[in-house]
Amino acid sequence: QADIDDDPMLSTAMMEARPLGGSDKLLQEAAAIRRSIWHPERRARLQLAKQQERDARRQRYGREIHLVEPNLKNSPGALRELHSFIWIALLNQPSCPASDDDPLMFGPIDTEEKRLLMTAMTTLLRLRAALHLVSNRAEERLHFAAQRQVADFLQIPASAGSSSTESLMREYFRAASTLRRITDRGLERLFQAPHFEFPTPGTTPVVVGTIHEPPDSPESLLRLARTTTVADNPFADLLDTGALQAVLPDMARLDCALQLDGYHAYTTDAHMCRSADMALRVVSGAETIPNELVMSPMDVVSPHVLVLAALLHDIGKGLPGDHSEVGAQLAAHEGKRMGLSSTEIDDLVFLVRHHLALSIASQRRDLSDPVLL
Repeated sequence: QADIDDDPMLSTAMMEARPLGGSDKLLQEAAAIRRSIWHPERRARLQLAKQQERDARRQRYGREIHLVEPNLKNSPGALRELHSFIWIALLNQPSCPASDDDPLMFGPIDTEEKRLLMTAMTTLLRLRAALHLVSNRAEERLHFAAQRQVADFLQIPASAGSSSTESLMREYFRAASTLRRITDRGLERLFQAPHFEFPTPGTTPVVVGTIHEPPDSPESLLRLARTTTVADNPFADLLDTGALQAVLPDMARLDCALQLDGYHAYTTDAHMCRSADMALRVVSGAETIPNELVMSPMDVVSPHVLVLAALLHDIGKGLPGDHSEVGAQLAAHEGKRMGLSSTEIDDLVFLVRHHLALSIASQRRDLSDPVLL
């Protein structure tokens, strides 16, 4: 009994304990320990511990779902997110639920959300079990070498324009996105926190910070790029909800596209949005950067063009030809749709076309050469 107070992991194990067989006396003792978890003080203490554990895990693993080598247990949207949701929801009950109750019935989610959550959970469990089997150990990180093995083991077919590995990872990303979205929404309802409802793309207005725009309006991206009020990661949020794909159709082509090059940590679409969010924070002054890189918004004539260039810099990937040149053409088209001036479009095209220049110079040229510098 004392261990219940000292070991939150033991407490959560007892919360989900189910009688299978054995001594009636031991089963009764275990049931009594399980019921004791719902003592008001103990329940509140354990619920707080589980919330802090969830926050610490997010602090360690970040918020980005679209990692090219995710941890199937602890990454954002992975299985531990579901466990935390179930434990916190159970501990929100005033008394001990029956041991054979469905734990998801206590989470504030509707029937359709529960169905989606169960589908996502099944997908993640299936991938994790396959990873353990092909690795012959309790491996949690779905690394590059294992992705092809898991895809082959599960007989995941290649699809038009995608390898079996890409199909596997797309399945993972979609399941993780669904799981995180529903569990976050459920916990916000549970604690009656203000919840921002992302709309279905193309139907109702999108709200990002102080920006209210129809999701099918290209101008909404321009206004977002111009905002000085930055809330979290607006471009990444729009990507997660599907609203960005409604505004930029080419983003749908890059949905969960892998970058197996050893130095990109995110999928192409997530990498582009992450770049745009970082650029927006820098030009708005919300992001502190090293002194040697310090600039003020006044140093950039059109800060919003820099943000849009960060968003569109890899838009040409997945199409024939040099992705920088192809991307420059697509950027010109998108710039016109957003209502940029001809000068701004020229700047946008220049930035997209030459976005690899610094990378190439730093990796392949002599940085001690004054002529180069």
